Amino acid sequence: MDADIDLSKAPYNTGNGWTPIGTETTPFTGTFHGNGHTIRGLYIFEGKNLGLFGTIEGKAEISDLTLKDADIRTTKSGVAILVGQMLGGTITNTHVSGTIKADSHNVGTLVGYMERGSIADSCQYRFNFPQNYRLKIPHFCRYWLFTSAGSGRKKPAFFFSLMR
Repeated sequence: MDADIDLSKAPYNTGNGWTPIGTETTPFTGTFHGNGHTIRGLYIFEGKNLGLFGTIEGKAEISDLTLKDADIRTTKSGVAILVGQMLGGTITNTHVSGTIKADSHNVGTLVGYMERGSIADSCQYRFNFPQNYRLKIPHFCRYWLFTSAGSGRKKPAFFFSLMR
């Protein structure tokens, strides 16, 4: 990215909003460097594997990015502000804030569903689950590394949380 981006304007904030990068049939496998820039106002209404990125896998890399004031609403699974479904790849130095309303499972802030890959130096700030799930978590950072345990089961190889 060469500059900050505001997605709170048409056509990105109307209808179903943003169309996630990467799908289950054509996952994102490339490199996305935010170069320290911010994306504001990500809006997505309905769908599966939702986030700025829908599905990533393989050697996908996402780094140096901030997403602020996201608004995601769905009844489907695999929902997060950054990546809906992570089947592999690396996320580093990426930070998110916003609201998710999801009546489903596999819902997260950075990643909704994670099969394998790694997340480091990435945080969620001022995150809200509306209705009965309203939750504010300031300065909460997670560091994950997942490996396959066979038979489709995920085995956390490394996990810890840090409250600042």
